[in-house]
Amino acid sequence: MSIDLPAPVREELHGLLPVHPDLRYTSKEQLHLTLLFLGECNEDERLLVSGRLQTIQFDPFEITIQGVGAFPNKKSPRVIWAGVNKSNELMNLQKQVSDELSAFADGRGDHPFKPHITLARTTRRFKPQKPGQLFKKMEPISVVVESISLKKSILSAEGSIHTVLERVKAEK
Repeated sequence: MSIDLPAPVREELHGLLPVHPDLRYTSKEQLHLTLLFLGECNEDERLLVSGRLQTIQFDPFEITIQGVGAFPNKKSPRVIWAGVNKSNELMNLQKQVSDELSAFADGRGDHPFKPHITLARTTRRFKPQKPGQLFKKMEPISVVVESISLKKSILSAEGSIHTVLERVKAEK
């Protein structure tokens, strides 16, 4: 389950990082905020997920994308991300999604939710010479959340390819 981003926001985020041969960038079309990663689902399970999605209710709200960071840390980054400020609305929506769909999650939902948008992954040999170039300050970006998406994810040599299967729209 994810929050999709408008094209201008994806374009801006895609241009945040410098070009580096040891970074595998998320394509701008695939940039999104994951609320919960579901594991492999067969068609019967997908239908159950679809039914549970109908119980999720939320009003439109705003998220703020701000700052660039890394997992596990900035000195040895494996994943470079744009942070998303925690708001009551975002955290409540994520909890609602997790409560309804955790039976279908692949175990990644066992960790505390850290809202972020994955910008790139690094190769094993990546060591930032000048971390300030990667983790520079950015102007906050506001996005109004009016829907969430259930996506199918297919791994490829170029990275994951996400296809929207279903959307849940905000109440108002």
